[in-house]
Order: sequence, then structure tokens, then C-alpha cells
Amino acid sequence: MDSGTPILILLLITSVGLGLILFLIKATVPRIFKRVLDHYGHRLELAELIMNTRRAPSLWLTRQLEGLAQNPSPDRAARLQRQAVRLSIKNLKAIIKFLSNANTYDTPETRHMVLKELNAIRREWEEKGWPAVEPDPDYVLLRDRDEMEGATYIRHDTVTEGDVNSQ
Repeated sequence: MDSGTPILILLLITSVGLGLILFLIKATVPRIFKRVLDHYGHRLELAELIMNTRRAPSLWLTRQLEGLAQNPSPDRAARLQRQAVRLSIKNLKAIIKFLSNANTYDTPETRHMVLKELNAIRREWEEKGWPAVEPDPDYVLLRDRDEMEGATYIRHDTVTEGDVNSQ
């Protein structure tokens, strides 16, 4: 062995290691970005659903709605409804905070209009309680973007925005 062999081995190990690191970065970064964008997109969809229905998404109230469906006692029903209102207001405040800090709208006027509407809905929920928060059973938030490209909501088994991909 001459004196250059250890250097060649070191260079080979270094290049293989760098190649592996670059491969891992290339494989994971798009997934991370997709998850982040889906998370932000989901918040925008929730805001749109709330503005369309002026009610909380049933997605937020799964446990409370299941409890109410079991015909609980009046005391338990009232407690579940109070929990649903508190949870809905808390989640709506988080969406309002996100939208006030995120650069998601074309103009400040659009952002102001959306935030004004969401704050009015929050105040309405705080004043009226459960009847105002109770989810509208006709509206369903779509979660599978592969099946419903461009669609936002389904109402009475029809698509109100976008097209359904044929299978």
C-alpha cells in the first residue's frame, strides 16, 4: 500500500456518506413541505366552512356529538354542549390568530374582511352558545384531495365547487 490509499478510502467513505445524506434530504424535504402545506390548507378550508355555515365543523366535536347521540341525561347533555362551545371558540380563535399572522390573502382588505367575519362568528358563538355552534349535518369537510380535486364541500350529495374526478 502506498501513502495515497488511506486518503482514497477516506474520500470514498466521505462521498458515500454525503450521497446518503443528500438522498435522505431529497426524500424527506418534499414530505415535510407537503405536511406543512396540508396543515395550512386545512386551516383555510376550516375558515371557509365556518364562514359558509356560521357553525363549527363536526370534525372538532366528534366526542361531544357521539355523547349527545347516546341520549344522555339533561345534565350530561348540557355539559357536552358547553364543552363543544368552549372547544369551538378555542379552535376558532386559533384559526383567527393564524390568519392574522399568515400571508394567505392577496390584499390586506381581504384579510381584514375575513378576520372581521370570523370574529363576528366567534362573538355570536359566545353569546348564543350551543345552537349557534351545532354543526350543520349537510356540510362535510373533504379530507381526501386525491378523490375530490378542486372541491371544497359537499351539500346534499352534490359538489358545490370544483369537479369530481371520475373513477
